[in-house]
Amino acid sequence: MIVHCQFGHARYMTEGQLIEVYHNNVKLTMEGGDYLTPMSSRKTKMFYLKPVECKEGDLLKVDCKVGLRLLGEDEDRTFQALFKVDSTIQDKHFVFPKVGYGYGFPILKGSIDQISLITAKDKRLQAIKTKMEQQ
Repeated sequence: MIVHCQFGHARYMTEGQLIEVYHNNVKLTMEGGDYLTPMSSRKTKMFYLKPVECKEGDLLKVDCKVGLRLLGEDEDRTFQALFKVDSTIQDKHFVFPKVGYGYGFPILKGSIDQISLITAKDKRLQAIKTKMEQQ
């Protein structure tokens, strides 16, 4: 079964984004994918959409990093998400607000089931809660 994966990067005046997708812990490359980004924009952003042949039970990990110029990491849009391929599920779209190419293109599309999603903010708050409980 095919799962469509979007990955790439963007560098704007105020922020930068990097989306990486791993299929069974192997980072996807652009070979066999399609450019979403028009030629005139490729100096500042490059996003690809790649169909990936998956088997039942395969894992897909999305690693997204967003940084704001002079401010550091954007904790609300920096995340790690884990998905499992499940043929019993109808096609689903995974979209995260203000991340990726946009224009109706999801980050993942296919028979996928979300296992986990944790933002940088969630990680930071969990670390603080763990410290509080240990004291």
